[in-house]
Amino acid sequence: MALVVVIAAAALQAHAIPPPKTPPQVCVMPNGEGNIEQGKSGKSSDGCMTCNCEEGTRIMTCVSRACPPTPCHDSVKTPGVCCETCPNGPNCKTPGGALVSDGQSVTENNMYCMCSLQFWMPTGGSEGPQAVCIPLPPPPPSGCAFTNGTEVAGTKPGDDLQLDPCTTCFCTDGYVLQCVDEACPAPECSNYFTPQGQCCPQCP
Repeated sequence: MALVVVIAAAALQAHAIPPPKTPPQVCVMPNGEGNIEQGKSGKSSDGCMTCNCEEGTRIMTCVSRACPPTPCHDSVKTPGVCCETCPNGPNCKTPGGALVSDGQSVTENNMYCMCSLQFWMPTGGSEGPQAVCIPLPPPPPSGCAFTNGTEVAGTKPGDDLQLDPCTTCFCTDGYVLQCVDEACPAPECSNYFTPQGQCCPQCP
């Protein structure tokens, strides 16, 4: 009878269920994003906050990362990465909305626009780098013009223009025609005539 009791006791000991494990003490992440075990650290889902759960106290300390302004207008946010990045490199925006890479230039609406981030000073707002634009010089006229604004197509500074036998015009560097009329002396006869193509009258 004693032998049976010993065997039964040994069988019960062999099949004994271990006591349940005590769940680890944890700290709760901000915004309920998860738990951190004591003595360990973790990051928020956006990667911008690192938290540490102190051993034995369950006191959690968190440090947030501040992202610098992105030097572009087409930045992207990658899941799990805190700060936005510029996949196409730094760029500026023109007044017309075009994107210009750093060091490049474009012409837009009679303006010359240049993107240079060398002296870019980020501000507290969300506005990214802006292109620096200056007006383009006006195109040269198609020809020199009289003082009344009438242009003579094809003429350029330095050209002479004979309007008639008595009037000669000269085109200045400002594309303006300055005209001079030839002064004719009074004829010394009564039967004077003016040869074709000449300005002043002559006596026979």
